[in-house]
Amino acid sequence: MKLKDLLDQNLIKKINETKYQCKQCQLIFSKLGITNHYFYMHEKNGIKKRKMLRDKSLKNNNTEKMKLKISEKTKEAFKKESVKHNFIKYVNRMKNERMGEGNPFYGKKHTEEWKNNHSRKIKGFCHSEETKERLKILRIGKKHKLESIKKMSLAKLGKKASLSTKIKMSESHKNNTYSKLTIEKINSKYTFFSQIEEMRYNPDKPEEKEIQVHCHNHNCSKSKEKDGWFTPNIEQLKRRIYELEKDDGNGGCYFYCPDGCKQTCPTYGKSVAQLIKEDEIRAGIIKEESPTGELHIFREEVLKRQRDELGYNECEYCRNKNLKELVVHHEYPRKTHPQFELDPDNGIVCCGMNSENKCHYKYGHRKGTPCSTGNLANKICTQVGEI
Repeated sequence: MKLKDLLDQNLIKKINETKYQCKQCQLIFSKLGITNHYFYMHEKNGIKKRKMLRDKSLKNNNTEKMKLKISEKTKEAFKKESVKHNFIKYVNRMKNERMGEGNPFYGKKHTEEWKNNHSRKIKGFCHSEETKERLKILRIGKKHKLESIKKMSLAKLGKKASLSTKIKMSESHKNNTYSKLTIEKINSKYTFFSQIEEMRYNPDKPEEKEIQVHCHNHNCSKSKEKDGWFTPNIEQLKRRIYELEKDDGNGGCYFYCPDGCKQTCPTYGKSVAQLIKEDEIRAGIIKEESPTGELHIFREEVLKRQRDELGYNECEYCRNKNLKELVVHHEYPRKTHPQFELDPDNGIVCCGMNSENKCHYKYGHRKGTPCSTGNLANKICTQVGEI
């Protein structure tokens, strides 16, 4: 039946210009939705047709031939501009009409039984390797818009996780790769981290293999200087490993015990490079660098010597010849050997942070060198505390 006939026979009720209500089931639909709903749900011919179409779709649902036929027909139809235009017009109209109370699912919620059945079905589900590769390709270079980021941040404001959610989160953390780590695994997998940080198992809980580290604040009773230990949480361990092991890490996120030591530590929230520079400026070893300063002359002299010897400039570790990515590293750091600050023999040409290899950080500050990250970080912290 048409919309007019349904209204005349008092089978449906008009709410406004776009919304109509079925009197038998009290559901609200749009103009197009109400006619289709009444035909397929309440008329004999419609119910028979719905059953026939459902049986047919169930029979052909899993056949590849049916899917190919449908896709080919759709492609052919969309070659016509009129079909494409009408489809876009229909989609836009349905979006407007089905917003809020106009949506047939407005105010509805899934039952607990349905939720339990659905959770059982999806438990253990995993995409195939082919699907995973496709999803990776689709996500490359995609970022959230600034508006979306603001909306997400506003949605989280003032919200706190319930007790049940916290319990679920703690259970999920148990299966986290970092929570299963042992000192042996860390030494084999994260070599740079294990060289910088000293670790041990908690002697009070030998069976649990609980990892303990030192607090970075030298004034704390749990610091390395005072032979103290504390147990870090998973997030602390994860962030510290990331900052030391990854190429884009800055060496920060030090370990601090829960006694509030980070608030009193002068190195909190700063990378190793920032701390070195601040300490040298404060001690009067260096001044703010300028393009025409002594350090610029030192850099140019080191590069000139290499050019005279080889005919070109390159990184001494990976042989990178891109001059824009090259920096001059002090073999003996300015912090510990200020007398060699402007000595060209103390300069090494290597890749800076702007290059892919980042040899300056990898080799220049590795363990065993005077410029190692651990030695400089401890020295800075001690000197700042003494001032």
